[in-house]
Amino acid sequence: MFNELVSYTARDFTGKREPKYKHPFLEATIIPPSSCIYNIDTVKDKCIILEGGTDVWRMGDETISLQGIETTKEQVRYLSEAGIKKAVIMFDSGKDDKARKLGYALSSVIPEIKIASLDSGDPGELSEEDAIKIKHELLYSY
Repeated sequence: MFNELVSYTARDFTGKREPKYKHPFLEATIIPPSSCIYNIDTVKDKCIILEGGTDVWRMGDETISLQGIETTKEQVRYLSEAGIKKAVIMFDSGKDDKARKLGYALSSVIPEIKIASLDSGDPGELSEEDAIKIKHELLYSY
């Protein structure tokens, strides 16, 4: 099921529209957006789990989004089938408790789970240089 469009999400970047995110009708999807793992096709055996697609855009390959900070049973099943051996969860600053909760939920399917914290902001707001440095430290330095 890799490399196939299964769903999509649109986002208002102007801040002038509600809702901020828009999803297709469930009948128009192969997998509901809430069950998708964005960018999973770039992951081999390790990844960084982020909140949203814009965070993944900044951080690049080997990063994924669960489309929020909650997880579904389908997402856990997909992650268990993906063969991931190491995952680092890095949510927006101030959400460490949610990251630990997700880490606990995934600890039965991913052997090594770490939590990374940002002092402020979110991964999508990092400079390209900082994103590369943080990603390298999280995935390859320990």
